[in-house]
Amino acid sequence: GLLTSEDPLHAAQRRLIQPAFHRERIAHHAQAMTECASLACRRWRDGQTIDLRNELLSLTLDILGKTLFNQRIADDAGEIAEAVTELMSLVDLVFVPFSQHLMQLPLPGMRRLKRVRDRFDRLIYGLIEERLSSKTPRDGDDLLSMLLQHQLNEGTSAHAIRQVRDECLTILLAGHETIANALTYALFLLAQHPEDATRIRTEVDRVSGVRNLQGQDYEQLVFTRCALL
Repeated sequence: GLLTSEDPLHAAQRRLIQPAFHRERIAHHAQAMTECASLACRRWRDGQTIDLRNELLSLTLDILGKTLFNQRIADDAGEIAEAVTELMSLVDLVFVPFSQHLMQLPLPGMRRLKRVRDRFDRLIYGLIEERLSSKTPRDGDDLLSMLLQHQLNEGTSAHAIRQVRDECLTILLAGHETIANALTYALFLLAQHPEDATRIRTEVDRVSGVRNLQGQDYEQLVFTRCALL
């Protein structure tokens, strides 16, 4: 994937993926983000005790599923969160020299890493196969459609599909746990500073009123951006 590839593959894949993160595309995805966030908030009740990190892991996964695959994958949230946690404990093994050869050794860490990889492969390859079996696998504005459109122009070889899998996995991992952790700490700190939390609520209410926030509202949320970023 983009995270670990070298030139010239890195440059080619970065050019391919970059349009998915243009300002206009992100603004388009804002609707999916606010819809998923509203659904999550409606599940919470005053006085209820929740595991905030798990809730936000499910939320970020729900958003990624919609924007990356144009599918709801929240049902897999528990399995994916468990696999991500396992992977993070083994991530150093991925970057050691000759890791592809170490993977073949019957070491406990390598067996665990292989099991995690297999779990992610079942999810991502399943989504790719489902999209390829549709009548219009390359239609749509999600990243999976964009990647398939490019790679299928090169032919439906196993290498092309593997490249799509690599990029989807990279973005799934990079945009899942990291964002959930950041949101968890942000909300934890805001709970300790209720005056700032109130200021955010006031600003959001002023900008959005009774409707959900939209992409074009981002620049107006001055204090909220300062608090979260």
